[in-house]
Amino acid sequence: MDNRNKRGPGAAHWKGGMVLNYHGYIRLYIGRDHPWADKQGYILEHRFIVGQQMGRNLRASEVVHHKDHDRANNDPNNLEYCPSSRSHIAKHRKRTDLRPVGAINPSVKCACGCGEEFLRYDEANRPRRYSLGHGVVMVPSPTQDLVQRCLNYQWGKSAVIIAEETRKTVMAVKSALTKLRKAGIANPTESGWVLLSALIPELTNEIVEEAIRSRDA
Repeated sequence: MDNRNKRGPGAAHWKGGMVLNYHGYIRLYIGRDHPWADKQGYILEHRFIVGQQMGRNLRASEVVHHKDHDRANNDPNNLEYCPSSRSHIAKHRKRTDLRPVGAINPSVKCACGCGEEFLRYDEANRPRRYSLGHGVVMVPSPTQDLVQRCLNYQWGKSAVIIAEETRKTVMAVKSALTKLRKAGIANPTESGWVLLSALIPELTNEIVEEAIRSRDA
């Protein structure tokens, strides 16, 4: 009898009903008539095991996590049910200080002692200790110093103009401006970048006076 076109145990290429797919997961043959099976009669073994434990087929949004990260180890003790892909991704986090899935985002006070309150976790669920610019430690940088001096003589310059005047690359100037903004020293406006001179303790009185004269000119 020709069994080349048969599927399942009677097929010529039958290998016991377990196949390792290209993602590293084991596919288990349970028969095409089984309500949990795909069109070929297979189901991912780890989903089948957890589904049997729960007494139902898992929804597409539900995920099974391998605790030891070995996708082929489908020992029931190695499998953990996750209600969503988001909760499954959290299992693979290398950082342990990120906000847990579904946890509240409480308000905290800035660690610098200013009393300002903000949400503890940012948009990427990373913890924060300081309000924007309050916890920045400025490391001496020749490029940042040149950018500040350039803005002292004339406010409202673009990164390109600053790069031309300081003979630095546009990328280096943009990086310096970003750090100055985070430190509360400079800020972009519609007319270009400006210094927030009241927040620059590093500048000497002479430079501050030059900045004021340039601003009022």
